[in-house]
Amino acid sequence: MAYLIEIIEGAQKGSQFEIKDKLTLGRTKADVKIKDSKVSGIHAKVERTGLNSFKLLDAGSTNGIKIDGVRVPEITLEDGTLFQLGRTIFKVIKSSKKTKINVKKDWNLLLEHSARKAAKSAPKQKFELNPFNPPIELSLIQGEQAGTIWTLGYGPREIGNHALEFRMTDPQVPDICFKIIPDRDGPIFETGYPDRVYINKKMREREILNDGDLISIFSNVIRVKFL
Repeated sequence: MAYLIEIIEGAQKGSQFEIKDKLTLGRTKADVKIKDSKVSGIHAKVERTGLNSFKLLDAGSTNGIKIDGVRVPEITLEDGTLFQLGRTIFKVIKSSKKTKINVKKDWNLLLEHSARKAAKSAPKQKFELNPFNPPIELSLIQGEQAGTIWTLGYGPREIGNHALEFRMTDPQVPDICFKIIPDRDGPIFETGYPDRVYINKKMREREILNDGDLISIFSNVIRVKFL
């Protein structure tokens, strides 16, 4: 299954292009040229994250990538994802076109493929997603990923070194160092590593999050903000 990006609002409305690794989007120098004066020469670039999964990263543009009007440094390109570059709005859609990927020497992709096959054969568990109300913004304000901003619209969501979407690159960080879970009383912070993952400099396995809370993992600090 291939994925396409379609322009749903802008001068090139209706145009589609296939998502590929290292594909660049921009106004003048990119692989996909966007007719929009608010788009930078090379505005964003696609990066492969798995066998058939990709993310879009800001390439140092002036106006950035936006989701619901909020500027973000990167987004996961999933079916239905809406994002904005300049004044142009894009949507990720599935295509029936099959793509071939050479994984002969890419051991990371082979391992991921094996893990997915194993997961399919594992007993199925009920997994329900619920919205965060209001949405949550996680800003990495200290550490090697300082400046990264993640927006959480629904959950539960996992953050850690092996998290599929919100991955921390510090090798000291646990595979899944904490979760944020929607709850009627407010979003819940939960960790299996209270001796390494602190909330407001305190050891807590489970705590209701508040606007402005700080989560620290070794030299990394994340600020919580309610949108």
